[in-house]
Amino acid sequence: HVGCQYAKAMGLRVVAVDFGEEKRDYALNTLKCDAFVDVKGKSNDEVVAGVKAAADGVGVHGSVILAPALAAYRQGVDMLRPMGFAVGIALPPGDFPVDVITTILHRKTIRGSIVGTRKDLNEALQIAALGSVKC
Repeated sequence: HVGCQYAKAMGLRVVAVDFGEEKRDYALNTLKCDAFVDVKGKSNDEVVAGVKAAADGVGVHGSVILAPALAAYRQGVDMLRPMGFAVGIALPPGDFPVDVITTILHRKTIRGSIVGTRKDLNEALQIAALGSVKC
C-alpha cells in the first residue's frame, strides 16, 4: 500500500491489482489509486486485459511485482505496454519463463530489486515529509 501512495505522490497513474473485491474500496478511496483489478477467479489473460483497459487499452508503463507468485510475474510483464519496465521485488520459488519474442519486439525491460540506493531513500523521505504517505 505504501508503494501506491508514493506513486500517487510522484504524479503517476496507479492501477492496483489485488486478490478480493473487498480490497477495491481501500485501493480506490484510501490509497487513491486510479483503477483496481481483482485477480480472484480470473485467468492471467483476464487480469492483464483488465489492467490494459485501465491503462489506455495499451498497458502500463511500469509494474512493481510484490506478490510472491509466478503468476504475478507473468502478469506483471504481460501488462506492460511497449518499452515498459517490470520490477520484481517478491521472491517466489521456481523459474520464471519469459516470452522472448514479445519482450524483444516490444522492448520491455525486466529488473529485479531487493534494496534501494541512498538517493532512493532520500527521495522517499522527502515525499514522506510532505505528508503524502501514511503507514
